[in-house]
Amino acid sequence: MPLKKEVYAEFQDIVGPENISEDPAILDSYIYSMSQTALHMGPAFKTYTPRGDAVLLPGSTEEVQ
Repeated sequence: MPLKKEVYAEFQDIVGPENISEDPAILDSYIYSMSQTALHMGPAFKTYTPRGDAVLLPGSTEEVQ
């Protein structure tokens, strides 16, 4: 489910347009393997985290708060 445009705009107002992205190539770079934790769950278990709806890179504690 994609991030609603209103929510994206709110986040963009906080972190700035250069610090938020919905680009699939960027989102894929934040997917990581859970193979060490998935070993006991069997071969049907997906071993990668799901792709997020957006990536935010806050630049300060205030932006996170």
